[in-house]
Amino acid sequence: MAIFALQKVRGAIQRHGAYSSVVFDDPAIHSTIEALGGWVKICSMPEEEFKWAEKDFMKIYQAFSGKSVKAPIKLIAIIEQQNSARGFFDHVPKPVYIGDKNKALAWVEGEASQKILVESLLTTEN
Repeated sequence: MAIFALQKVRGAIQRHGAYSSVVFDDPAIHSTIEALGGWVKICSMPEEEFKWAEKDFMKIYQAFSGKSVKAPIKLIAIIEQQNSARGFFDHVPKPVYIGDKNKALAWVEGEASQKILVESLLTTEN
């Protein structure tokens, strides 16, 4: 399972790189990439360094896989980082979906609705 996740990540790096924000169909991939320093860092690694990171990816992914993990909804890339920092929120490109788009949307929408529910509970308590 971890090898397939790693292949998905490698393919996304080669096709989209550090400039496109991405959403994978597996939240464990998101958590793993964040644990390794984030999307931009992973994409910017020289090949030799990435070979070592692959081993870490496999171990970390196995620890997260199949568990309920708190994962970022998307992995933010350079363009989104820069535009958001400058306040150009309407110039943030949509993320690229990697793998099964419907599966990715399902877990993203689940996370978003859970966040809205928690926020509404917090505001009604005050």
